[in-house]
Amino acid sequence: MLIYDRTKQTIIRTDNDKVKDTCVVLPGNNKCTLYEPADRDERAKVGILLMHEADYSFFAMARGLAERGFVTLGGSAGQRTSLEKQMLAVRDAVLFLKALPGIEHVVLMGHSGGATIMTAYQRAAENGPASMKENMLYACTLKDDEVLPKADGLMLIDANYGNGAMTLLSIDPAVSEEGNGMDLDHRFDIYAADNGYREEDTVYAEDFRRMYYKAQAERNNRIIDAAVKELARIESGNGRYRDDMPYPVTGAAQIAPCNKLIPQDITLLAHSRHPYPLIHRDGTVTEEIIYCHRRPQTRKTTSGSYFTVRNLSLREFLSGAAVRANEDYHVGADGVYGIDWDHTFNCGPGNIPYIHCPSLFMGMSGGYEYLAAEYLYERSAAADKEIAFTEGATHNIYPVSAEFGDTESLTFDHQADWLTRHFVK
Repeated sequence: MLIYDRTKQTIIRTDNDKVKDTCVVLPGNNKCTLYEPADRDERAKVGILLMHEADYSFFAMARGLAERGFVTLGGSAGQRTSLEKQMLAVRDAVLFLKALPGIEHVVLMGHSGGATIMTAYQRAAENGPASMKENMLYACTLKDDEVLPKADGLMLIDANYGNGAMTLLSIDPAVSEEGNGMDLDHRFDIYAADNGYREEDTVYAEDFRRMYYKAQAERNNRIIDAAVKELARIESGNGRYRDDMPYPVTGAAQIAPCNKLIPQDITLLAHSRHPYPLIHRDGTVTEEIIYCHRRPQTRKTTSGSYFTVRNLSLREFLSGAAVRANEDYHVGADGVYGIDWDHTFNCGPGNIPYIHCPSLFMGMSGGYEYLAAEYLYERSAAADKEIAFTEGATHNIYPVSAEFGDTESLTFDHQADWLTRHFVK
């Protein structure tokens, strides 16, 4: 099978001598790709599931781990749908892997926003959906007796801060009227030189940052408050619809370059708070503060573009994209602060304290989501947990520049070593 990688502008051949790939159709006509090593050994008793909102059928990690002897299944848990429905797609995939001959262990692997889906699933699988209902911004709608088979392990690879948190980080405080991307308050113009913007070396003024994050938090919380009120009207029979409703949010698309301030200003999220293992290009590992090697994002987007609308239904928004900001919300050089992780299930840092299976956290120091690994590791309840960073790897695992070597192989080798130590006897 030939796959065109637009980012690398190259063609990837997936049907090689080491790996066999097969299209798999799961319930709901969900098409995934199963990767199996041609020469099977003890590693092939480990089944790895890689899912995201986007289609991860051909994401490099699925093939890379199959080349290292493991059985992997890659696919999509569903786009523009509720987090609960995505969790059910994960369940179907877990059941498929468990039914494969020879599979003895199933490990969930979440990359980027896939970490939200995988941690929400494993939290519910270990503790029951009821653990995600009380004292939550939005109560999980899965039945308390929903059968969700537990995975045996969890790998979160350059996880983001949570799909709710990434929406918060994308909220444009310049939007003066909800539903209108053209009436913008120019005090919050992130491309204004007076606010610190430069094409290659942006450093936003501290006063601007404080003003921006305060206004961003306030708009985010107003949007959530309005959504909660709309849901109450629906559930009381007084809504505009009986079950759900459209709930688009202007200037809130959660993908880069729509995230605000962080892509442009590389002094934000510039280093970890504590030292951790860092994998270098020659395979050596040192323990040190992890510094970011990302490049500034120069592509400009504004809320005047429909591309920046977070286009979900009301329930989809509350389920998968809403998290409250606290009064101390801001982004600093060493992390994101002031997010109410504990009252939502759409952020990995809120789910991970409820997950106890062996867990591996990896961050890619060439992208700005890498520090989520530190939050996840520190908040993890697993007695058996490990963390490592790949030096100079971008969010999609390939290197920022040639000086960092083959970051894909370094990352996949580390994952394979962890899997072998934990699940291959």
